[in-house]
Amino acid sequence: LFLDEIADMSPKLQSSLLRVLQDHSFTRIGSTQARRADFRLICATNRSLLGEVKAGRFREDLFARINLWSYVLPGLAQRPEDIEPNVDHLLQRAGEELGRSVRFS
Repeated sequence: LFLDEIADMSPKLQSSLLRVLQDHSFTRIGSTQARRADFRLICATNRSLLGEVKAGRFREDLFARINLWSYVLPGLAQRPEDIEPNVDHLLQRAGEELGRSVRFS
């Protein structure tokens, strides 16, 4: 399960996610039957979750559950050497879809 912008989750949703992560089960809305949940979780955000925890906007216990491994990917502004290969790749894909030869440089 991929959750994008996890730092924007409401406190209620954070609580629900924590419960699923702890119990490995959930109950659908309108149902009384618990269902098992077996998944791997990948989260992304553009903010520091630790900073959100310190500011009181993100649950510390949920942060502890999801912060097993983290990777910070700097923006392209901090790695300009990656721009040209990315543009080449995207133009090649667009050219294949359009049936045309597209070049950059």
